[in-house]
Amino acid sequence: MKNVMTGTWLVAGALAIGAPFGAAAQEQVTADQVVGAMEGTFGITPGERRNHTKGTCAVGEFVGAPEAAAYSRSPLFSGKAVPVVARFSLAGGNPKAPDAAKSARGMALEFRLPEGRLQHMTMLNTP
Repeated sequence: MKNVMTGTWLVAGALAIGAPFGAAAQEQVTADQVVGAMEGTFGITPGERRNHTKGTCAVGEFVGAPEAAAYSRSPLFSGKAVPVVARFSLAGGNPKAPDAAKSARGMALEFRLPEGRLQHMTMLNTP
């Protein structure tokens, strides 16, 4: 009986502690709040991104394996060259962050498909 009572108090305590956090989790954060937080942390860098500020871009072509067309209808797997724009970046808003710093890394790809269509992919690698 003692174990049942202890378990009941543990559950009740967890619910009481977690209740305020449930309400806070339902509040929505606005874009202005996110930008304000980034600028408050990293400063204002006019003309630069607020996050993933340090990065570099590349352009090229992607040729997907036509065998993948058996699994996808995407024109990426037509076997034809598709123009692609890539951006590689460091996390955070410091444009002078050292490249060797241990931080999250981002990669974004924009595939320029036929008929003016676009396909975007965004990836994040965290240490």
